[in-house]
Amino acid sequence: MEPTAKPVISLNGDHKELKGSTGMFRITEWAERRVLAKRKRRGLGDLKQRKKNPVRQMVANAVSLSIANFAVAPLERSRILMQTAPMSTYQAELPRSSRSMVPYIVKTQGVAALWRGTMPHIYG
Repeated sequence: MEPTAKPVISLNGDHKELKGSTGMFRITEWAERRVLAKRKRRGLGDLKQRKKNPVRQMVANAVSLSIANFAVAPLERSRILMQTAPMSTYQAELPRSSRSMVPYIVKTQGVAALWRGTMPHIYG
């Protein structure tokens, strides 16, 4: 099913159908003429459609997801320890807030413990 063009009211009040614009960014012919005129004044030439490279997009998404998971991992680790604290035998010495849990993990288990168990999230 192909999307149909919606009528757009331009500044002078006429109703015009959008030509060739599909997807999220629909601009009127008036706006398109203004953009092209501005590009011509600046000597930038015509607009060219971007090449779609799905492999590049997948790699960029994977890298950004890995960075996000890497940044959030210490908070997730402290949250999991807070949730399992009532089941542990050394419950009295555990901090009560996640803010104080992160330094506690670093002090008792080392800095690498903040990212323990996150590799499946980063690679998956």
